[in-house]
Amino acid sequence: MTDPDAWLPATELTIDAWENGQGVAGAMTSNPARWAFGAKVPATAGVPMIPAPDAPGNWRDPRVGWGLVLPKTRGLTAAELATAADAPEPIQALVDAREGARVLRYDVAANGAMTVTDYAAGRGLSLTGTKPGNIPGELPMYLLLYGEPATLPWSLQYALHGGRYVGRLHLAGEPLENYVNALLGDWKDSAARYAAPLVWATDHGPADITGLMRAAVASRVAATMRTDADITDLAYLAGSGVLVAYDHAGTPVNGAATIGGLRDRLAAARPAIVVTTSHGQTGPLDDAAAMGDTLGLLLDQQHALVDPHELLATWQPDGAIWYAHACASAGGDGVNPFADLVDAGTRTGRVLDGVAALGPRVGALPTALLGAPRPLRAFVGHVHPTFDWTLRMDSIRGHTTAGLVSALYNGLCGAEPVGMAMDRLYREAGPRWQQRWTARGEYDRTGEERYLWEAMYAGLTALDRAMTVILGDPTATIPNP
Repeated sequence: MTDPDAWLPATELTIDAWENGQGVAGAMTSNPARWAFGAKVPATAGVPMIPAPDAPGNWRDPRVGWGLVLPKTRGLTAAELATAADAPEPIQALVDAREGARVLRYDVAANGAMTVTDYAAGRGLSLTGTKPGNIPGELPMYLLLYGEPATLPWSLQYALHGGRYVGRLHLAGEPLENYVNALLGDWKDSAARYAAPLVWATDHGPADITGLMRAAVASRVAATMRTDADITDLAYLAGSGVLVAYDHAGTPVNGAATIGGLRDRLAAARPAIVVTTSHGQTGPLDDAAAMGDTLGLLLDQQHALVDPHELLATWQPDGAIWYAHACASAGGDGVNPFADLVDAGTRTGRVLDGVAALGPRVGALPTALLGAPRPLRAFVGHVHPTFDWTLRMDSIRGHTTAGLVSALYNGLCGAEPVGMAMDRLYREAGPRWQQRWTARGEYDRTGEERYLWEAMYAGLTALDRAMTVILGDPTATIPNP
């Protein structure tokens, strides 16, 4: 490190949550070492052990493979657990349609460790140390978790990010039928247009985290997409529409980040890729039912909630992929992994504890879009908040979102399956964990405070990457011209 002060943070940390008409910020704990050196690491998150196969984009190749992960249902025989017979009919149809598909079962061992068992092979599988493929005893590269996070925890999905391409479906009834039918038909006759991506970013100025998210994510994605000759109808709606005439890279802003602008552009342009950055709703803290119904919904430039059903009144996702950078946009985890980072009495602490008290769940926005009559292909979002600190690195005076921008453009626009594309982001977690442990060793050796802050930064950034999740099948791919 060239600048000993580069890691020293402000006394406050800001998250992309919205509660009681306000953004959320709070003082950092007075004992940062407790979190920096004591935070639990999701098992194996971001630490691939087995190299990916030569052609990881071809999930139909038996050396790559696709599999379904279900909870272990008590009372079934081993033979029954090797099939999807206890899953809803659309899930059974999906397994039957995918030649060589593996059916695996999740459980928790007596010592609390997560286990995934291949009952057809009669053996348990290492989450990252097992050879990829569809042969019994191998662990497919593409894995679809079917179940609510109460039965298939988010922590399993985080852990699988270490070496597999993983998505989740939690739908039931008609919404599940809608999604599986579209998936099996590969969104036949989809109206989603590669040429017309939509980037929508609220911006409430440099003192608010939305300004940082617009600059670090939305503006960079828009600037990159404008270099693509096949993208002829990009819409970049940011802030008030006049807040910035151009982004940092000279990309013109052509509209305001309002609900009306989002709704009208979706209906008129039918984008194949939607990228949004905004606050995510996390209140009211005194009404758990209301908070659960609106958890993670986007806030527009006037701080109005974006109702997915209002969007669906004039637009069908019809094979688009949506990335939403907002607090709890994908849902909630039922735990607060930042309890030792910000004190419980701070506003941030109260919001994080309040969201955790709701229990594990998937958010309302992806639920509505994935279950629509002509559904979304995939939704990518956050289970926990993004901290302002994880989007920038003061030591280089720059943003740390190159992997995300590459995933959203080079990956998705390069016709990669969404699971493979987002792996660019997940791969960043492993080096960050290593950086954290290295900094801890230097702190123990020297006692220099800068290593404490480096460990905090590295751990927080690793969690941000690992806890970004895919909802929908990880093989979903938008058509590329």
